[in-house]
Amino acid sequence: MAGSLIKRIERTNYLLTGLAGVLGALFLPGDQALGLLVGALIGSVNFSMIAGITGRWLTGAVKGSGAGGYFMIPKMAGLIAVIALAIFLLPLDPIFLAIGFSVFVVSIAFESMRQVGDGPEPADRSTDKTHG
Repeated sequence: MAGSLIKRIERTNYLLTGLAGVLGALFLPGDQALGLLVGALIGSVNFSMIAGITGRWLTGAVKGSGAGGYFMIPKMAGLIAVIALAIFLLPLDPIFLAIGFSVFVVSIAFESMRQVGDGPEPADRSTDKTHG
């Protein structure tokens, strides 16, 4: 269940990134549109990387090795470097970069509400230990 929700959030992230790029190009000045698009793209890729690293980390923890979490440190350093390079090298508005970066919050809220609206998934009776 959680894996499918994460995948849906990732797809929604990339859909909103494309939407932000198109709407930004149509209705915003160039530097703001670029900031919105670059921020949304960085945020979406960051979310996907965190989901992958966390999945491998938890899988390793189940198998007895929990060292996968150390990949978060270089990922965060890379994220900071990418954001700094984007701000200094691209003609973009940093405020709109931050707004675009927060696209994952909208995706999480949207997919969470969608899941609540769909109702609970049926329980898998093969793993249910409470009933004989």
